Amino acid sequence: MSNALRNNERLRLILHAPAIAALLVLCSLNAPSQDKQAQDKKREERRGVVNLLIAHIQQQNAILGDLLDTDAKCMREIEAGEDLRRNCDIFDKKLKLTSVEVLMPYWELSEAIDKLPADELEALKHAAFAKLRVAYERGKQSK
Repeated sequence: MSNALRNNERLRLILHAPAIAALLVLCSLNAPSQDKQAQDKKREERRGVVNLLIAHIQQQNAILGDLLDTDAKCMREIEAGEDLRRNCDIFDKKLKLTSVEVLMPYWELSEAIDKLPADELEALKHAAFAKLRVAYERGKQSK
């Protein structure tokens, strides 16, 4: 199996992992319990977790969608040869404010990330976003 194929499979798993977790929680909602009241309480707790997961997924998707949109505007400014690249500046500011955890799956991050100098952390964010941009463009082409 090629590295590109493995990376695409990993990306799909990364993007779907929260949804898979939510599905597992939903499937366990009907687990038997001692009594009706305890069962109802567990069901409500699990629904709360699922709602939090869904909100988190939607928030990350909104952040990534906004970054991709701003990046596309920046690329159009570059291609047009514009001297003032307002959207490129906006993209850089948005990326700087974006947590690296939004751009990379947690298992690719290490404890050492907290010790990275600011310039290296920014370089890591740009590299992570470049991977996302490539995956996004491939996804658009396959539709």
